[in-house]
Amino acid sequence: MSVESATYVNQLDSSKPASGDPRSEGDDHIRLLKSTIQATFPNITGAVTPTQSQLNGVFLGQATYVAGGGAADAYTASINTVQITSYSDGLTLLVKSPATNTGASTINVNSLGVKTIVRNDGTTLSAGDLVSGSVFQITYNSTTGKFHLASALSATGAYVQKAGDTMTGALTVPVVMNAATLSTSTTIPADFNASMVGPLTVASGVTLTVTSGATLVFL
Repeated sequence: MSVESATYVNQLDSSKPASGDPRSEGDDHIRLLKSTIQATFPNITGAVTPTQSQLNGVFLGQATYVAGGGAADAYTASINTVQITSYSDGLTLLVKSPATNTGASTINVNSLGVKTIVRNDGTTLSAGDLVSGSVFQITYNSTTGKFHLASALSATGAYVQKAGDTMTGALTVPVVMNAATLSTSTTIPADFNASMVGPLTVASGVTLTVTSGATLVFL
């Protein structure tokens, strides 16, 4: 019986060779196995070391998502992939916050070292920027040596606006929320419009300044 024909691994017939096939065709079967493996994985030039769970995690989009550990202001993340072995520029992670932060915060990913988390503009986090149970996105910037926070989303998918946040461009989420308590002194710059929804509690010692030329609408 002639040797089967195949180009890729999935085209091989597991029932062949049959027990009665000529032994002289054995070398042909071996060459077929080699050619199909090489055709199926043409760009593999070294050892592939991830486990099946790690590979499955990559394909399922789980390699960059993690339920964060640690405590408020000092978070940790253990990513199930061997690909993250250093803090490289553009490394982006989705982290489920285990606790609400109370101020400046750090994160240690895969025990690679503690890195500061800052807002996207480089300023220090404010209390409540990382809400317990919410998923926040951070991207490593090799120039600053810090993780920069994208706008966090609540469990309902609404953008959670914090004191000092500035929004530009089109709104891409259905709901914008402001905190019920103003806990950080805030100044609305000239030529900016701002709005707030009440009732609103202003914490002791906190001020809200509307600069000349700015507009504040309270609903």
